[in-house]
Amino acid sequence: MIADNRTVAIAPAVSRGRTPPCAAEVMASGFDGRPWPELIRSRPVVMIPRGPHSPDRPVLDADGWSADPESAQANPAWSAVLREQHLTITHPGGEPWFDGPLLLTREWYRAATTHNAVMLMTGPFDTIAEFPQAALRGALRAVVIPIVFANDT
Repeated sequence: MIADNRTVAIAPAVSRGRTPPCAAEVMASGFDGRPWPELIRSRPVVMIPRGPHSPDRPVLDADGWSADPESAQANPAWSAVLREQHLTITHPGGEPWFDGPLLLTREWYRAATTHNAVMLMTGPFDTIAEFPQAALRGALRAVVIPIVFANDT
């Protein structure tokens, strides 16, 4: 399974009626249906929900998406620009694919600067609680995108 222990451990706590300690943690953890950042095996990942309640974003093999997130390779046709906590991802056709804020940790930012890339991972899930089942079914898609840090210039 792709999910790290931290990701999987959050969902059972919430399903048992316990709430995370602050609203920022909920937003950063994927419980609100919006994209969230993750570190998976020291790689910076942005989880993009594609469930029935998520915006429709095209995921086509021709655009470099891989059915095996472990072997996804960098695709220079995509671009990602990070300005502080705001990430803009541009599709190979030139149109925006994602443009919004993320609550990034220092560790995520360090990993992104080390790899000079970010992995997008998507699949049939709306929240983090649905992610493990999508991973177990092999329904995830991933693409690795070079990233530029606009706040560094």
